[in-house]
Amino acid sequence: MDISSVVKQSTIVHIWLFCIFIISALIVTSSQCFTLVIWPFNRSWYRTINGHLINLMWLQVVWLTDYWSGSKVHFYGTKRFLEKVKENHSLLVVNHRQGVDWCVIWQMAERFKMLRGAKCLMKKEIKYVPFFGWSFWLTEQLFVNRDYAKDKNSLMKQLKNITTYDFPTVTLIFCEGTRFTEEKYEKSQAFAREKGLPCLKHHLVPRTKGFNLCIEAYKGKVPFIYDATIAYQYNAQPSIYDLICGKQFDFHLYVRELPLDEVPTDSEDATAQYCHDMYKQKDEAYDYFLRNDTFEGYDASRPGHVPPRTLLPLVVMSSWMVVVGIPLIYYALSILLSGSTLMIIIVCGGSFAVFRFSKSLLKVTDVTRGSTYGSSKSRSSKGSEFTPNGDHIPLTNGDKKDS
Repeated sequence: MDISSVVKQSTIVHIWLFCIFIISALIVTSSQCFTLVIWPFNRSWYRTINGHLINLMWLQVVWLTDYWSGSKVHFYGTKRFLEKVKENHSLLVVNHRQGVDWCVIWQMAERFKMLRGAKCLMKKEIKYVPFFGWSFWLTEQLFVNRDYAKDKNSLMKQLKNITTYDFPTVTLIFCEGTRFTEEKYEKSQAFAREKGLPCLKHHLVPRTKGFNLCIEAYKGKVPFIYDATIAYQYNAQPSIYDLICGKQFDFHLYVRELPLDEVPTDSEDATAQYCHDMYKQKDEAYDYFLRNDTFEGYDASRPGHVPPRTLLPLVVMSSWMVVVGIPLIYYALSILLSGSTLMIIIVCGGSFAVFRFSKSLLKVTDVTRGSTYGSSKSRSSKGSEFTPNGDHIPLTNGDKKDS
């Protein structure tokens, strides 16, 4: 093992990085709070300023993936996508295999200068998480409750609000509602057979009510759906902690461009069927990748494009290291060398607290956590099902609950 690997896997280094991230998040979120005074007078300025502020936090994740881990993203798509994605609002429908899927999306969003306009559906409780959740709320992320009946009107309002942005946004939605595990897959298959839905080989049955609301809100205002399928070289199962330890992975992102206005909206069932058909094609694309280590239409003579990483994440993270990281090292060493038992205990205790807090945040991305997907317990809430993190997922349109 070389020196670089030893450093990247060091717990002390991890604590240092966690401290930088948490302190920088405090600074960014505090700065965002001050911009609230602009909101009543000029929302465009508010959104522009917050877009740049949030990049100071989110680009650290891109740095972690691009520079610390050295992971690469291979893109498979048309030149039209590369030209048009930065010009309009869009809806991004992504499969959800691993806890780092969102890191891959952020990598690509940064490549296309769209990270500040990235929006995602997330459970309402997240916005109460200190600093990080508050920052999501201040950037107008899309929050949902645990009851679809309550969510419908509020989510529709939030979605329509996104279309008023002056700069392009991309709305990310994981229709599966939770990450893939074998246990969840078995329950998903049983649910599909029970409801007469397509049985997918590599994905969970998509939950279509959120998709339907996006189509209803965006039709006539958002030109494209981007059907994105993420696959991992050698069927790897990377985690956020793997990236923190500097492990390198190859991410593969296949994107199809679909005109949003072509989605049928005659009925909820018709829109839902479009979503199921899209996931069937997504499943076939993923299956082809597993068998050929590339997506259909690509081979050694026409490989996926690897968009070059940009310098901005490195500049941002280096700046935080200078402003926050180096002073942390200086003061920590000063205290440790001072001989004060009390101060040493405080520093060690604070470092341990930061480490434990950061580990608890990482657990949110742990794909091995239990799930009540499709179980009787998950159907205890009217019109919805639970994800493993406790949030509810709307039942597929047209499905009836057992009485």
